[in-house]
Amino acid sequence: MSMPTVGEPAVYLTRRLASHVSELPFEAIPPDMVALAKDHLVHHVGLALAAACYPRARRARSLAGRLSGGRGRHRVLGATGRYGLLEAVFVNSLLMGEDALDDAALGGTHPGVLVLPAVLALAETKPINGRELLSAVVVGYDVLVVLARGTWTWGVSTPRRSGCVVGPVGVAAVASRLSGFDADRTAHTLGLAANGAVGLIEGTPFARVLYPQVARIGVEAALLASAGFRSTPSVLEGPFGLYETYLGEVPGEVVSAMDGLGTEFGISHAFRKRYPCSGFNVVPVELMDDLIRTTGISGHDVASIRLTLPKERRPREEDFERNFRRYRDAYESRYLTRSASPRFLLAAWMYDGELNPIRYRADVPSDFVDLVDRVSMDFVTGLPLRSARLEVVTTDGQEYVREGHVPSPTPPMEHRDWLAGRLPSASPADVEGFVSLVEQLEELRDASVLSTALERFATDRQAGRAMRRTYRCGSGSTASQRIAAYTTAARYEDFPRTVMERAKDLLVHHLAQALEGRRSAATSPVGRPGNNSAIGQPPSLSLLDAVFANSLSTQNSGRQDHMAGGMRPGALIMPAALALTEGRTLSGRDLLVAIAVGYDTGFALSSVSPSWGATTARRADSVFGPVAVACTAARMLGLDKATTSDAVGQACHLTMGLIEGVEEEAVVNAQLARNGVFAAILAEAGFPAADLMLEGEFGLYRSTLGWVPAGLDDALSGLGARFGLDQAIVSRHSVDHNQLVPIELAGRLSGLLATGMDRPVGVEILLPEIRRRLDTSARSCLRDSGRRLSQADALRLEVGQVMEGRQPGEADARPGSAAARSPLPAGVEINYRHFDDPYFARVTVTTTSGRVERLEGGFSVLPAHLPDRAASLSAFLPPGSRGRVAEVMDLVDGLETVHDASTLLKVMVGACG
Repeated sequence: MSMPTVGEPAVYLTRRLASHVSELPFEAIPPDMVALAKDHLVHHVGLALAAACYPRARRARSLAGRLSGGRGRHRVLGATGRYGLLEAVFVNSLLMGEDALDDAALGGTHPGVLVLPAVLALAETKPINGRELLSAVVVGYDVLVVLARGTWTWGVSTPRRSGCVVGPVGVAAVASRLSGFDADRTAHTLGLAANGAVGLIEGTPFARVLYPQVARIGVEAALLASAGFRSTPSVLEGPFGLYETYLGEVPGEVVSAMDGLGTEFGISHAFRKRYPCSGFNVVPVELMDDLIRTTGISGHDVASIRLTLPKERRPREEDFERNFRRYRDAYESRYLTRSASPRFLLAAWMYDGELNPIRYRADVPSDFVDLVDRVSMDFVTGLPLRSARLEVVTTDGQEYVREGHVPSPTPPMEHRDWLAGRLPSASPADVEGFVSLVEQLEELRDASVLSTALERFATDRQAGRAMRRTYRCGSGSTASQRIAAYTTAARYEDFPRTVMERAKDLLVHHLAQALEGRRSAATSPVGRPGNNSAIGQPPSLSLLDAVFANSLSTQNSGRQDHMAGGMRPGALIMPAALALTEGRTLSGRDLLVAIAVGYDTGFALSSVSPSWGATTARRADSVFGPVAVACTAARMLGLDKATTSDAVGQACHLTMGLIEGVEEEAVVNAQLARNGVFAAILAEAGFPAADLMLEGEFGLYRSTLGWVPAGLDDALSGLGARFGLDQAIVSRHSVDHNQLVPIELAGRLSGLLATGMDRPVGVEILLPEIRRRLDTSARSCLRDSGRRLSQADALRLEVGQVMEGRQPGEADARPGSAAARSPLPAGVEINYRHFDDPYFARVTVTTTSGRVERLEGGFSVLPAHLPDRAASLSAFLPPGSRGRVAEVMDLVDGLETVHDASTLLKVMVGACG
């Protein structure tokens, strides 16, 4: 379908959603929809409380307590402690999904595990009445169901879970409503959340932390919007927006569904599952139940079971079957793969007469395995998505057929019976107290009393120990394992001294950039207290918030470092490395090696193929940044090889960010840095990942580029021989790093012509064809100017500035400046041709006399510019503190001999007064 292009007058999808989210009055919600909101709330609360004693729940609480630092004020269901806001959202989401009984809706989303954890946590953040809480539940379901219309993500070449793609936006709608945002700020919140789509299909058996991550990211979008961060209005439907990136087009059903907002409610399309299985398998399970009840046959009578499904489901079922065969022993892989496999579910119902979650975890007898082998699947065209046809042939030749298209209607919910059934040891008085509050929720002035009542169900339980890796996979070393082997084995002595000196140079450079930006970005929008430092300030932030704040501040000037492949590693790796020096004793050598392995991994992964050249273009930082950071974090946390491999896998799930919405690039990079650290902490806490997360059929490369680069094996073989720090440069210009090569060539030509009267009258920039779509479709905002141009037009303007002898970038693009107002230069032309090197550029200048000068080259033409260490710091330290630069420089120069690397941050606090 045709959508408005960027810059045309339009009512963008985010704005239409924002108006509904912020303006829907409670009185406009029909009573039956309010009743459904209460049903889904009670349903998921019961699920979470019942799962509170599970091993993964204990590990999640332990992780949340560590990240909260004992300073949170939010409750987790089933526990008596207090946690940070985002940690409470994470744990409660995980608890609600543990038994696979969470609800499901159109498009394959699971709204309850996203919407309800955010609602419960935010109700403890500020006074919220019951009507607002119920309204937030309704609008959250509305947004998720509308955005998932027509988005059968398994049908695209690189599928993603639809709930992970659109989920952050639905959670952001809840957070916006409960934060009291107007339509404008809500639109920014939804746009920021759209950059937060995470998760891959690869590694399905170990991906149960994805929805908790999505819920966390959606709430954080509201915190960012509250702190003043803005988003691009076209982030959903733009040429590099959410839908184009993940589906290849904007589904027409999404646009038409917008017209029903306020009259057709998403919660009416969600159903509470009565069986512990994936929502798409409810119909097959019901058919088997009906067949057994009406015929009385058992597993001993069965010769074969044939299940026919819509052809659209083939990629999904084949993936689950593949994972079912590949991973056989791990607790988590058993549970998720079995609960989503139609063959396993049909065999389980035939064998047990029910679906018992214990069957998903326990070893199965041989006759059960034989029954699974007798189940086959076919896929045909023309069936509705949730349809199924079941054919059972008995050993005496009888054939039974059942067919269905939609799940049976969910029966009315009796809240007391549901909770009593899920919580047999709970006090009837406690059950009655909570249910009574829910029933009168519209009248409650303070909805946080729900959490107070739920605390009565909590019991103190010890944190679970980290789970050992017990699964088997294919032979040979995967990319994750090879990276992990290098990360854990690297020694300081393995790196040339020049590489370690370069690490110091880049470390000081990013410290200086952080000092320049710290007044505007030194505190995290989340603002949670802790014992970690924003650079140049005393410890005051939690670990992850310190990583976020310092990453944001290092990007303030736009002069972070760059590498071929598009990575800007410094703004991701340096903040993570510095934050992880606090709270543990690590030497200066430990710090330098951790930085080096992060740069090496980032370069190895990104240099083999530019991510923006793919059909669904992404920034290299977004794709590979979390993996590089996870390696640095794993090294600093002292993780072993297996756990580091898990950290790499978890980081693959936590890539995020779109080309559309380049205005949010800095904040997305800060989130990526934090995600990489979080991935390592998840792995350390016992949350495993699959081994083919990089190169698997639905792994990181195929899901972002569409292919696994042919040079990946060589790039990984080069770890320890080719050093990423050697490849990093610092730009002299505050411009998009993809523009640096043509700008450098133009600058050299301008210098050649500066000595005579012969002036340039025409400039041709020749670029690789692979860049055309990105350059002409993606828009960027000139720094501080508010002027939004395509990448190609921005390059034309910047080259024009260079040819006039001026510096491109922020100095010439401030509001009111000539560059901010001036038209694009008429004499600068951009053309495209097929070149093998994606960073190649050829710049040709024609002068007034007809003279033609030409220069060409790739990334190697860029000078390895590294500012002087002392000069970099002196420029941004307070005037009265510049005498302490020598103290900082002595510490950096002798970093190899420092026993406690956190001394560097402490000295920076002193230097800043």
